[in-house]
Amino acid sequence: MEVLLFLPVFLIGFGAIWLGVTALLGALSGWSSIESRYPDNSRDRTLETLRFQSGSIGYLWMGGVQYRGCLRLDICQTGLRVSVSRFLGPFSRPFFVPWGDIRTEKVQLLFVPAIRLCLGLPEAGRLAVTHRCARKIASASEGRFKLPQES
Repeated sequence: MEVLLFLPVFLIGFGAIWLGVTALLGALSGWSSIESRYPDNSRDRTLETLRFQSGSIGYLWMGGVQYRGCLRLDICQTGLRVSVSRFLGPFSRPFFVPWGDIRTEKVQLLFVPAIRLCLGLPEAGRLAVTHRCARKIASASEGRFKLPQES
């Protein structure tokens, strides 16, 4: 009897914890404030899609909430669409930021060089990606996305 009761209790408990943790990470990253300011209402043509990208979103001391290998970046003619798998971010809807509202800067995140995308004017959030990912975005955007100047 206890074995039959264990499985549903475990599944319900695990599901509740999973939803709680993913909601907390979404809140800590500031994803909801970015998506409310930049909802994904663009039906712009996608130039290139970068799947399974890593990045950090937010203002936490380590550079934000780490999304390792679960971001999808759609490079479009007029902007950048950022999304995460529904399984890993059930409350995090995609957002779309126009190119003119993205400013870039070089940063060090835990001793790793990265490119930070400051989203919005004034800033609504931050997304830090690797140099390699930033170069792919710049290449696919046909000159609309500018990398920070070498110093």
